[in-house]
Amino acid sequence: MAQAVTPIRPTETLQSRETAGDRVRRLEAEATAAAREESASLKADLGDIAGRCLEVSKMKSISDGERDAMRRLSEEIETVLTRVQAIGARVS
Repeated sequence: MAQAVTPIRPTETLQSRETAGDRVRRLEAEATAAAREESASLKADLGDIAGRCLEVSKMKSISDGERDAMRRLSEEIETVLTRVQAIGARVS
């Protein structure tokens, strides 16, 4: 049995339809934008965490070992963030 054919609406001309190439480019642009947003959000979160670690490292109510670990963690996060930002600046 023959399958029913859906007629093309007058507003759907060949020129108004999105081609496969157009769709791929649009999806790639959307994915790139989403990745950049997530990257920026993560960098901001890591900067906040580094600041909190540094703040905790100055608290006298926790052990010397904890304070030292928090200070080193803060420094490490800042170092990695600087490296990531430098790489991102070269790529963009």
